[in-house]
Amino acid sequence: MAHMRRRRSLAITAGAAVAALALAACGGGSSSTGSTSPTGGGSTTGTTSNNAVANAGVTGIANPSVHKGGTLTFANSSTPDSLDPGNQYYAWTLNFSRLYATPLLTYKSATGAAGTTMVPGIATGLGQVSPDGLTWTYHIKQGLKYEDGSPVVAADVKYAVERTYDRGVLPNGPSYFPNLLADPKYPGPYKDPKGDLTSVSTPDPSTIQFHLQAPFPDFDYVVGAFGQTAPVPRAKDTGAKYELHPVSTGPYEIQSYQLNKQAVLVPNPNWTPNEDPEAKQLASKIILTLNVNADDIDNRLLAGDLDVDSQGSGVQAAARAKVLGSPSLMKNSDNGLGDRLWFIYLDSKVAPLTNVACRQAIEYAANKTDLQTAYGGPVAGGDIGSTLLLPGMGGYSAFDLYNAKSQPTGDIADAKKALTTCGQPKGFTTGAAYRSDRPKEVQGAQASPCNCTATRRAATTPTSPARRTSCTRTTSASPSAAGHPTGQMATA
Repeated sequence: MAHMRRRRSLAITAGAAVAALALAACGGGSSSTGSTSPTGGGSTTGTTSNNAVANAGVTGIANPSVHKGGTLTFANSSTPDSLDPGNQYYAWTLNFSRLYATPLLTYKSATGAAGTTMVPGIATGLGQVSPDGLTWTYHIKQGLKYEDGSPVVAADVKYAVERTYDRGVLPNGPSYFPNLLADPKYPGPYKDPKGDLTSVSTPDPSTIQFHLQAPFPDFDYVVGAFGQTAPVPRAKDTGAKYELHPVSTGPYEIQSYQLNKQAVLVPNPNWTPNEDPEAKQLASKIILTLNVNADDIDNRLLAGDLDVDSQGSGVQAAARAKVLGSPSLMKNSDNGLGDRLWFIYLDSKVAPLTNVACRQAIEYAANKTDLQTAYGGPVAGGDIGSTLLLPGMGGYSAFDLYNAKSQPTGDIADAKKALTTCGQPKGFTTGAAYRSDRPKEVQGAQASPCNCTATRRAATTPTSPARRTSCTRTTSASPSAAGHPTGQMATA
């Protein structure tokens, strides 16, 4: 048993603490090589552990990897938002990009609370902030090289930040830099190739400074939580196509990428371990296969033909039943809570959801238990939540504004009041969209709160290749035919 324990976070809506039933990659005689580090590696090949303990991966690293060689195999039932580190927001792609892209700072590779700690990436240390809180300074480690042997300089980090300003080319990543830095109207290098982001300065090749509009004490997380400060050489930038081959500063480089089909990574010859103590370079090859059936991913994990489900959101219903019914599989699984939540977004610009009382009616009427069941029930679906911040997060305060915990099957009385207040006493119908290539999202959308019409409109967006399906939802003040109130679970 190669104990590549996957921290699969499976959550439920409106502020749920996530429970994730995850499997270790199993099997004997496989040539695959596992890793316990999100930055790559390898483990003992084709071995079985007799000392496996359930939830060992929740509080520590099970069977740490030490051996070099072999192939580490990943699979995903969907596609990445992008492999461009400057154009990512999905948690799994941010984690996967650590294999080939190193920002100024990064998260420590550790379980539990230690994993939220910022540590140096290509920077020598955390940011040095000026007395007025407006300037943050970082120094880049000496001798860093890209995969082609060219040196990494501060100007490349500045350019990496500049390119994220053009949301027409890179629409997926966060907008912290335009919101926080001193010149928010900078259009980006694609619209203005001769322009300059004056709020980022590089006094010398190894120093970069960020000049803010106002103090922001958590700026280290801005430069480290996402890959937007992973350096990009201007001459190598290909805009929207850069994701096909981002120039590596990590332990691996992308050898090939067939868009939304398969990516193959191999060791970066110009990376050395002293550059990043958080990283490993053990596996000889890493293969990520995309658009794989989710149940097939679970079956391959059980059979030992796959090492990692990169999505990390828990096994599907069929595999979950096998695991729960098998003591040996349970010993090689983790079922921990994570600081992540699932929620359904209510578009406040679409009538009648422009009226806050109509949104509140949906929140009251939603059957949270049905949605929890769709995501795997209490074992794998997590706890029903009533807040966006979760227990254990900084600033968390317990409250249950819409009776999600006290009346998890729906608060019909308050839903009726809210419908009357919003001028829809007989209820209303609105549309909903969900990703049809993610089985749990499909089951959640099609749970009893969703009255789907016979015809569904498939839609795609230019920023995400994931298939989307639409259905209608009817919110009323009476139980549905299944005995549950109609409506959707969401935050108002």
